[in-house]
Amino acid sequence: MRWIGKYFYFILLALLAVLFFVVIGSRFLSFTDGDEYGRLTFR
Repeated sequence: MRWIGKYFYFILLALLAVLFFVVIGSRFLSFTDGDEYGRLTFR
């Protein structure tokens, strides 16, 4: 069952990367420039 730890750390790292990009994106992009569903528009 040693492979479970490897996949666990891989998934954890992926989740941290997604969270990091969400935080950075929310800081550098204006959410008020999106539509009513909250999607971002890159202008």
